[in-house]
Amino acid sequence: MFAAPFDARRVELLAPPVPVVDGVRRSAVNGTSQFSMSETGSLVYMPGPTGFGERRVEMVQADRSGAVERVLLPAGPYEHPRVSPDGRLLVFGTVGDNQDIWVYDMVGSAAPRRATFGAKNRFPIWSSDGRRIVFQSDREGDLAIYWQSADGSGIPERLTRPESGAAHVPDAWMPGQDRFFFSVVKDGARTLWTSSVRGEQIEQFDSLQTAMPRGVAVAPDGKWIAYVGSIAVGGATEGVYVQPVPATGATYQISERKQGQMPVWSRDGREIVFIPGGGLLASVRFETSEGFTFSKPVQLRRGFTENLGPVFERNYDITRDGKFIGFIAPGQNSTAVPVGQLNVVLNWFTELKTKVPAN
Repeated sequence: MFAAPFDARRVELLAPPVPVVDGVRRSAVNGTSQFSMSETGSLVYMPGPTGFGERRVEMVQADRSGAVERVLLPAGPYEHPRVSPDGRLLVFGTVGDNQDIWVYDMVGSAAPRRATFGAKNRFPIWSSDGRRIVFQSDREGDLAIYWQSADGSGIPERLTRPESGAAHVPDAWMPGQDRFFFSVVKDGARTLWTSSVRGEQIEQFDSLQTAMPRGVAVAPDGKWIAYVGSIAVGGATEGVYVQPVPATGATYQISERKQGQMPVWSRDGREIVFIPGGGLLASVRFETSEGFTFSKPVQLRRGFTENLGPVFERNYDITRDGKFIGFIAPGQNSTAVPVGQLNVVLNWFTELKTKVPAN
């Protein structure tokens, strides 16, 4: 936390800001600092790390009642978990100074295995057969998409080649095909594309341009995608939507409000789960036998609470039996209530005046 002397009449700072409190927790969703002050001079804050790279979470498995069933890994700077098609393995990334990708066997008791070495590697997804990991890497100077064997053999192979000033982010693999969805990010705009493995066929999926990630998830049968409308370039289209594959122009909004992010399909392809707002979780059931019909969102208890990493990039996944892999704050209990501490400083204004003189 920083403070600076301020002249309210001239509306200007009298001196540069100086640090006054070290280690104040910030929200993983929007960066809001967790502190408040009373008019009588008391300070209250939640302690936390002093930098983003130091923020840690615990990776857990949670059921639909919101209870945390199993802590998978000790606290670490994890992001972007993805369960393999057969449900046995988990791939995830780490943030901070070391941005690497790891593979974890959820069935056994082996330690996680580091899958990437060198460069910054992020946003892992699985190929449809579960034999390869697809990810973004800057290993050759640009932000391109690579893949490599999930068992650690071989070396990464380049799949895309971004134009100057652009970045490619893998979104999802198309089941049973050699094609995948990826986002092209350039000049603050994002567009959605598909590509074959060797890049012979690269096509833009639709005409929508957005300012934030669309978070594309593909249905298990490969016939539908769910995505976040986010804030479009030139207009607002927030919410969770579904489109057929290939795109026909038909669009279905499944979120009741304009809010909604991070959709994921159940493994049976009959349900979409998404986050309709802070701390919430919702489920929508649908039928495709006669057109496309879907239910109203049903609220679920959300046992995972932390969203470490970039906002709107999905930081949870669903298992074969309908449970969730997500993150909680270190020390949080199974009822999603943090067990951390609140620090209260009495007469803090007196201390503040010595650190930041008003004159």
